[in-house]
Amino acid sequence: MDAYEFSKKVESRIEDLSKEEYLLKNSDDSKRLLEELLPISKLALALKQPGLEIDVEGYEGYDEADGLIIESGFRSRRLPIQVTCDYSYEEALRDEQIFKQGHTSGNGPIKRDKKTNEIESILVAVNSNEYIKKASNSIITLFNKKCQKNYTTKMVLIISFFEFKLSGLHNWSDLLKEISINQDLHSECFINTYLFNSASNEIYKVA
Repeated sequence: MDAYEFSKKVESRIEDLSKEEYLLKNSDDSKRLLEELLPISKLALALKQPGLEIDVEGYEGYDEADGLIIESGFRSRRLPIQVTCDYSYEEALRDEQIFKQGHTSGNGPIKRDKKTNEIESILVAVNSNEYIKKASNSIITLFNKKCQKNYTTKMVLIISFFEFKLSGLHNWSDLLKEISINQDLHSECFINTYLFNSASNEIYKVA
């Protein structure tokens, strides 16, 4: 379907998720919607412009690509899409604690008590740019993991993460500067590389 219809369908299905499905991603449908189809839909919308039609397909059970974007108009391209998502065990615990207790710590140690099965978290103070470094490290790790895969098709890579404190040009500039110190996100493995912050619905082309 075209980019607008695809995005509308994805957003509608996300709205239909229960609070538990949305926070815990404990169903295959919610996990695929939030970690794969949402980033693909945002990229499709970002590519849309006058004179360029965008069609989108989301794959399921395919070995390599997670979806396909087809451009037609003043240029024609087929862009297989590979999405990777930064969602650690600690983040999953924080989401579960929010769902069950209504609160969690933004930073600091978090664990599940083996006896009670309750989640315990401790709030600690961190530097003001700690979230920039954390996002940068996660992005670099995910990028390098994907570069080690022996894909038979050259694809567009979307690296998705969730960081509500990171939005706007200033923060994005700081993030890209932090990444560039340690890693070049250009690679022969991928046509282009995009970063998608699902907390702010911002997508940014970095390579």
